[in-house]
Amino acid sequence: METIGKVYTSLGLLDQAVPLLERSVAQRRSLADPAQDEIASSLDNLGYVLALKSELEPAETAYVEALEARRAIYGESHPLVADTLTGLAYVKTLAGEFETAEALLREALEMRRSALGERHEAVAENLEELGLVLFEQGLYEQAENLLGQALDMRRELLGTEPHPDVSENINNLAVVVYTQGRSRDAENLFREALEMKRALLDESHPEIAIGMNNLAFLLHDNGDLEAAERMYEGVLDIQTRVLGPSHPEVAVTMINLASVLNDAGRRDEAIERARQSLEIRREAYEGEHPEVAKGMMTLAQWLSRADQQEEAEALLRDALKMRERLLAGTHPDVAMSRVALGNLLVDQSRFDEGCALGAGAPDLLSEPLGEDHWRVAVARSLVGACKLAEGDAESAETYLLLSLERLKDETGARNSFRNQTLKRLADMYETTDRPAEAARYRRMLDEASLESPR
Repeated sequence: METIGKVYTSLGLLDQAVPLLERSVAQRRSLADPAQDEIASSLDNLGYVLALKSELEPAETAYVEALEARRAIYGESHPLVADTLTGLAYVKTLAGEFETAEALLREALEMRRSALGERHEAVAENLEELGLVLFEQGLYEQAENLLGQALDMRRELLGTEPHPDVSENINNLAVVVYTQGRSRDAENLFREALEMKRALLDESHPEIAIGMNNLAFLLHDNGDLEAAERMYEGVLDIQTRVLGPSHPEVAVTMINLASVLNDAGRRDEAIERARQSLEIRREAYEGEHPEVAKGMMTLAQWLSRADQQEEAEALLRDALKMRERLLAGTHPDVAMSRVALGNLLVDQSRFDEGCALGAGAPDLLSEPLGEDHWRVAVARSLVGACKLAEGDAESAETYLLLSLERLKDETGARNSFRNQTLKRLADMYETTDRPAEAARYRRMLDEASLESPR
């Protein structure tokens, strides 16, 4: 039963896997002389599939019991103990407890290196998982380095044939690369990962859905809204059938689809999808979680553009408070929450609070993301608007032109930030009595708005 449960898990048949693994645990416990190591093995596998289903409390319970048993049997430094520590760290990561997950992974990594050597598939797994936890904490350069080490090790150990661990590693590396603004490099990695997954798995497997989701995101980024929408709908079909309609992965795809609908001018549909996504996240995580804050941020931005400012502001304030409680003060998501709320307030001429929120944001964001990242440009636009409000038109012009230089060629999901900067430049030149330049940027704004209905 344990073996078949593991096979079902690898095939993405999670609902079929759980009862087999639960029965495996129960039957092993019922034996006259139960083998604690075998019970721990079944619990470990049960914890993993429950984590994949986002049933985090029972997943943690299974892993904790397995960990206690394995420590009692094998001591504190055995590879099987490290396996369970890594699984427990995965649950903690899903729960948003990143510092706890990092500590567990570093403990497991030390055990594995000591027992298995520097170059081993289990060591590569630890490096990848640790990289992902550092990524969640906003430490992007360190995350990319660890994921790259893990991938190099796996390619060396596993050879050139398609392998599920290699494909997942490539996909995760692509996410980190994309977040740092290197879309072309990320696209190549996403395509390689999806091609490998398709060579290994059935088209209805959840891992295929993740790969399709990432490619759809890039299609959206490049302005191909129809293709992105079709791909997202296909992903939703797979995920709702395999994972169920209330799984957090469904919420991720739904918000991505909503973003496409918004950029296609179908704002009411987008807002409805965004509300559904946020509700799924709130139910799945039962309280505060970085993914809940992310959903609140996205919905708030579209409500703001639909002139529903009061609800948008409330969501942005709640998201900022949540991120400040959950994440480090230097985390880029905290800075972007401040920028989003600051932009909303400044656009309402509430400069004191809005500008205080945006102060220093470009520097906070450029540290982990680099000077040329689009998020840094969005923060510079806010600072430019604040400089103009202070009467410093020269500094305002510098910040706004720097922002536009980075955002001018944006399409898809980020062109609203470009349009915001164009409007601020036109307003600035009107304020400073430079009508020709004001007219130029007003024309650019009109042309941009025609290209992307909102």
